[in-house]
Amino acid sequence: MLWSANPPYFAWLIFMTASYALFLVAKLWTDTGEGIPLTQGNFGKEQSFWQTVRGFLSNPTAAAFLALVVAAWSGRVVVGRWHWLDLVAAIVTVALWPFVEWIMHVTVLHSQPRMLFGMRFDSIFAKIHRAHHRHPYHPTFGVVPVTTLIQYFLIVPGIIFLFLHWPRSFTMAAMAATLAFRYELWHYFYHSSYKPKSVWFRRLRDRHLWHHFQHEGYWFGVTTTGADVMLRTNPDPKSVPRSPTVRTLEVNGAGSSKS
Repeated sequence: MLWSANPPYFAWLIFMTASYALFLVAKLWTDTGEGIPLTQGNFGKEQSFWQTVRGFLSNPTAAAFLALVVAAWSGRVVVGRWHWLDLVAAIVTVALWPFVEWIMHVTVLHSQPRMLFGMRFDSIFAKIHRAHHRHPYHPTFGVVPVTTLIQYFLIVPGIIFLFLHWPRSFTMAAMAATLAFRYELWHYFYHSSYKPKSVWFRRLRDRHLWHHFQHEGYWFGVTTTGADVMLRTNPDPKSVPRSPTVRTLEVNGAGSSKS
């Protein structure tokens, strides 16, 4: 039980309390872009693949994300004690990731403010996402805020460590961070002026842009279509009318799928 005097659980409670406290402090310094108006325009002059990668990594927190992913896997190698269950942990993480993307996009990024005990609660990630919908032509806006780094390298590993034995938990946490980094990188590509050469990647980008410019209630997957297909949020775009709130995500007036 977490409230027992057992030293490992006590240490876990201290770690998670400190991690969440750091998250709350980081929130105070995070630009949620609430003052950004609805903008028009385009994605600018076409960039090459490597120009786009450099543009992504020019964001300090994006570069830190990559460094932390490398550090996580390096640490896992140093720990050693490999087992076939490490492969299972990695495969399970990859298999669950499409649903993680979908659930986080629907329930967190598109969440609405809630009143609880007379106080208004609004996710910082939802605030950033609303600004992102208002200003989708700016590929650097909201790229890996510090709160995201804290989430994937402190809070998420802490939760995984509670349910999975060490060091398999380390493997799953490192894999989750890797997939999250891929998410951020690909998302940056979609909102840059890079023109995909592969039909597959272009299709993924188009689906994401439909979410931004046609209807905010569909196409929630970013790096995969699996969850959208299974959960029936991957319609033919020709059958979906343009939502009047697709760019604004108006509070209490947007985000409902199949409307």
